[in-house]
Amino acid sequence: MQRNTAGGASLLLVGSAGKKALVYPFFIFFGIGWGSTAAMFMAAAADLFKGKVFGLIYGLLEGAVGIGAAFGAWVAAPRRAFAGIYGPGQRQKT
Repeated sequence: MQRNTAGGASLLLVGSAGKKALVYPFFIFFGIGWGSTAAMFMAAAADLFKGKVFGLIYGLLEGAVGIGAAFGAWVAAPRRAFAGIYGPGQRQKT
C-alpha cells in the first residue's frame, strides 16, 4: 500500500513541480505495487472458485479487467462531460 501511495504522490508532484524526473519513481512504485497485488488477486480467486474450471473463471475475470481498463475511460468521459464534472473533487453542476 505504501508503494502505491508513494507512486501516486510522485505522479501528483509532476504537475505542481513540473519535473518530469518524478515520473520515473511513479513507474517504479506502481510496477512494484501492481506486481505484489497480482498474486493476491489470483490467490483470492482460487479460494473462491475451486475445481476444474478455475482456469476458465480466472481467465474471464482477467479479461473483464482488461476490457474495463480499455473502455472505462471512453465510457466515463462523455458522462463526466455531460454532468460538467472535470476535476477531482468537483460536484455535479446544479
